[in-house]
Amino acid sequence: MLQVYKELSNKAIYLITALDRGEVLPYFQPIVELKSMEIYGYEVLARIGEKHSSAGEFISLAEKLGLSVRLDRMVYEKAFKHVKEVGYKGAIFLNLNPKALVVQDFISNIVKMTEYYEIQPEKIVFELTERETIKNVELLERFVRELKERGFMFAIDDFGSGYSSFHYLKKLPVDFVKLEGDFIKDLKNDWRDRTFVESVETLALGMNMKTVAEHVEDEETCNILRSLGVNYGQGYYFGKPSERIMNF
Repeated sequence: MLQVYKELSNKAIYLITALDRGEVLPYFQPIVELKSMEIYGYEVLARIGEKHSSAGEFISLAEKLGLSVRLDRMVYEKAFKHVKEVGYKGAIFLNLNPKALVVQDFISNIVKMTEYYEIQPEKIVFELTERETIKNVELLERFVRELKERGFMFAIDDFGSGYSSFHYLKKLPVDFVKLEGDFIKDLKNDWRDRTFVESVETLALGMNMKTVAEHVEDEETCNILRSLGVNYGQGYYFGKPSERIMNF
């Protein structure tokens, strides 16, 4: 127990120090249109501290310390700054922490940032992670619709990982469904994964949504996804996360 406590304390110090020093960097991973094999957009992934550690290691800790929204805001602003510097005009996918729903000035701050960095709201896609089930769906619906009215788009991330997927589809004006990577990585060998992907693609098509397959690692998987009608792919086959936006 003492060892676990010590490790948590060290991680907390590392996180707080990184935030205080502004050592939070956006990394950009390409999202490719499978039909044309051209880059459609980039997902922004946070890297923390001098070691450029993955934000995934600190998400739960940041939430417990009440730092998650501050972390996201820092990533957003640095990402927008880079987008403007390189003149990128494509889509930007941003992870949205549920804590943002109860932050009074979140929406106004996002609008101000996009205006300042001259980024069109319709180029921003906020990803709602299905694993982080939000109990107050009515609050979430109002929040999403307000941002939608301002032009922003939304995606359900990790679709299929939990139990609220279809409830979200019914209640929220979603633009993209990002398929959970566990259903993609063994697509070549497991007919059940292929059936799931095909079913979600049919559902998304009927509801006027686009599909994005995560964790695409090789050409064969890419070709299967294309044959099933999946719109976009993301994974190491197309490119690893990078500090700079490339090839647009």
